Parts: sequence; structure tokens; C-alpha cells
Amino acid sequence: MELKGSNNGFRSLSDGTGGPTKAVNDISIAPGLAAFASDDRSVTLFKIDEKAAVFWKSFDDYGGLVGIVKLAENGSQIAYGSGGSSGLFHVRCVESDEQPAEKQVLTEQGDLYYDNEQLKVKPKSHGLVGAVGAIKSVVSKAGKLVAYDHVGQTSFEISTQGRVGDLQSENERYKAVADGKRISVTNKDSGDAVRTSGWTLHDSTISSLLFLDENRLASAGLDGHLFIWDVNEPFKAVFKFEHAHHGPISALASTENELLSFGQEDGSVRYYRLTGQ
Repeated sequence: MELKGSNNGFRSLSDGTGGPTKAVNDISIAPGLAAFASDDRSVTLFKIDEKAAVFWKSFDDYGGLVGIVKLAENGSQIAYGSGGSSGLFHVRCVESDEQPAEKQVLTEQGDLYYDNEQLKVKPKSHGLVGAVGAIKSVVSKAGKLVAYDHVGQTSFEISTQGRVGDLQSENERYKAVADGKRISVTNKDSGDAVRTSGWTLHDSTISSLLFLDENRLASAGLDGHLFIWDVNEPFKAVFKFEHAHHGPISALASTENELLSFGQEDGSVRYYRLTGQ
């Protein structure tokens, strides 16, 4: 089995100063601008062009965790809020730092959009892979992979049948269990452990395990690393993708010929095509 990794994800926008300091829950893009909603209770704006992305300003007047941000198409207006049941959003002019934000309540569930500079809501549509907010969990449901955010709302759906990893995974021969940074594998027929001492490459807690075939096991962790193991040779990962995500990986899933990893903080999804099986 050959694994080909795709590094296509968000371009790094932080120049080391002024960027979000905690988990990023949502991102909005307008011409020349990128806005980040973060658990640090702020909305951060970067000015971007083909060569660089530079921190511009931040708004920290919401008073709580910011889960959703939306820029008007022309970048003149910005709305941000928790995404919780209150439906409370702050709406303000992007250019003005002195003009206080207006508070607006949108009680309907759905996607935010601007119409003639008026903030409105429409029924929630499927998000694009790689352009969603924080992903806390993924489930296989009715022929789709469904990702949920930190408040239990749907981030997006992928219309494909897939298997989702967990803290334990099994196939016809083996059962694997994650315990902190370690993996233990047991032969289901004999009950014997399979050389568990070698499964120690993760720097932080393992978040997802998933058997890909009879012998190969994928593991992802809160360290952002992704490894593929051969059960018969546990002392050496057959595929290493260290820092596959810039933050923790919340889940793994596999389709017929792909392995998917889901970013817990940046919301990005990376795919790894499985060939030669």
C-alpha cells in the first residue's frame, strides 16, 4: 500500500505577532482580508495579498468565545458571535475602530450572509472541506461523513460512505486500543498481545485509531501527527506525517481509497490517497 499525502490546507497567515492565541473556530475571507474567530474571545483580521499576510487589527469586544465570523463580500462589514443558542452577533464597519459594534440577534439556525450590507441568515448548507470551523467529532451517518463543531452543530457533510476511527479499532484478526500516547494490539483469536512496546512515536494523547486493512493501522493524535503502522512490524511506522495539522487531530476516517484526517482547531481536512492495496 502506497500513501500519498496532500499538504493542501490553509496557508499560514500569522506573521508571529497579533494572531489568534487559542483555537480558531471559524474563518471568513473577503478580497484582501482574512478574519479569524477564536476561543481567545477575539476576531482577528489580516491583510493578505499574493506575497504576504500581515496582522492588521483585532476586535475583542464580544465578551465571550467567538465561534462564527462573517465578512461582507466587499470586506466593508464584519459580523461575529458565539454561534450558541442566544443568536447574538456584533456587527460593525471593518475600517472603523472608534464606532461601537451594533448588537443583532439572529434566532434562525443557518449560514450567515450579507445582502446589501445587511446581515441575514439562510438554511445551513454543506460547507467546503478545508473551509470550516473547529471539528470536535466525526460520524458516519446515512451514507455521509458528518463533522460536528464544539457546540454540537454540523460543520459540514461529505457525501460518501466511510468508516470513522475511535480510541479503539478492530478488524477480523486484531483489536487495537489507544491508551494515552501508546497503542496496544491484541490478537482476537489467541488473546495475545502483539509486541506493544514499539508504539510510542506520538508526543501527545492519541485521539483516533483506524484499521485500514488486515495489517495496517492508522493513528492520529493531539500532537497533530499521523502515522501508519504495520501490525507485524510495530517498531517502525511505515508512513509518518508529523505535524499533519497545525493543531490537534480530532478524528480519522477512511473511504474506499482515501484516508482523511480532521483538524480539531483549524477545521482543515487533509486526505491521503491509498493505492496499491
